[in-house]
Amino acid sequence: MEIRIRPATEADYEPINRLRRQVNDLHVQGRPDIFKPGFCEELREHLRMYYLSENNAVLVAEADGQAAGFVMVDYIDRPESPYNLARRFYHVAEIGVDAAFRRRGVATALLDYMKEDARRRGFDRIELDAWAFNRNALAFYQAAGFRCYRRFMEMSLRDGAEQREADAAAACVDPAAVHLICGMICSGKSTYARQLAQKKNAVILSSDDLTAALPCDHDASYPVVHDFMLRKAAEIARCGTDVILDWGFWQREHRRATAAFFRKAGIRCRWYYMDTPPETLRRHAEKRNASRGEGEFFVDEGLLSKCLSLFETPEKDEIDVWIASEE
Repeated sequence: MEIRIRPATEADYEPINRLRRQVNDLHVQGRPDIFKPGFCEELREHLRMYYLSENNAVLVAEADGQAAGFVMVDYIDRPESPYNLARRFYHVAEIGVDAAFRRRGVATALLDYMKEDARRRGFDRIELDAWAFNRNALAFYQAAGFRCYRRFMEMSLRDGAEQREADAAAACVDPAAVHLICGMICSGKSTYARQLAQKKNAVILSSDDLTAALPCDHDASYPVVHDFMLRKAAEIARCGTDVILDWGFWQREHRRATAAFFRKAGIRCRWYYMDTPPETLRRHAEKRNASRGEGEFFVDEGLLSKCLSLFETPEKDEIDVWIASEE
């Protein structure tokens, strides 16, 4: 699917308002105690103000011949005040993607366009805000590189306040993430994955466990297992639970493609590398071989040497947590 980002025209007025209503309905569903149902004329005409102002812009994402997404932008230039230094930033006032086009790269294309547009206009930052109930949006923004620098908090004093406060606290939890563990065989990945799972209350998905249980060759089943587990990891993360992929990720291209998959899905991912010297790998292999259970394969020197020759050590900028092991 080809996505084209361009400034909105008068012909886009109705299609964009249709998308804005979808966004408004989402907010009504998430916080019916705050947002009004429906989409009144004042809300529709608010878009017109952005069309007419020199300090605003409206962008549209076009796909399959129709408006698949939009963004309304403010060019903010605030003078110094007794409280704050002077600030200039590119502000995302409203953004939305048609329900039929979500998780297909539309939001990413809009953001890429905005980053270039902001740079051209001399801005060095993009800012936005999102409601705590909108977990999918929060996950996308965080995966795209946005960081929280301010929080709004509430305490209800009405009847049933305890439950509402619990709901609000749960909604403010950081979006779930996928944790990807890169490293050689016998590097300690699985041990680290179990420790991380306890800390994060996360689900571990191991491709080796599933391929070993299938009545077919490992190499033949791996691509199917890999694709299934990627989709399953994304599904679990969207439900609010962290996922750990204990896969190894030996090739740089595999790491790049996996990161791109979760980025497109709007899911935050975090990379870990088990930096284990060959001598330590051999000691780990000896211990593994001595205590291996039924179905576990023997790691001899030939297999270990072959694996070392195939492994592509990641660059520092690929990894979030670098774990050096000398034991």
